[in-house]
Amino acid sequence: MLTRYVGRMIGRPNPKGYDWVFSHDYSAGLLCYIYDMGTVCVVDLLTVCTSHRTMSKVIQELIDCGLVQMTVEKKGHTAKKFHVTSKGRSAARLLNKLRTTVDGFPHGSGVNTRIENF
Repeated sequence: MLTRYVGRMIGRPNPKGYDWVFSHDYSAGLLCYIYDMGTVCVVDLLTVCTSHRTMSKVIQELIDCGLVQMTVEKKGHTAKKFHVTSKGRSAARLLNKLRTTVDGFPHGSGVNTRIENF
């Protein structure tokens, strides 16, 4: 499949036991969303993945593979912000290009972001 090709281009396998990071349902959608939005906080990511537990697991997988980086800001309360790394930027560009080519519409057009739709 097209997403397996992207996974081979990204590099090392996921240390948690998956074949690669994009084997999880929301990983491609979250990576593309963070890429499109720039820097996002946890609440913003819940628009893509409605389960906080699933979102936390997928974000940790993306961080472990070096696609996303987390920064912690303390201004009265702790705010975790996420942005893509250079490796994640190239993967997200390729995923967006694949989505546009295969489906014929750009990312962010209101279509479900689960990996089965790639």
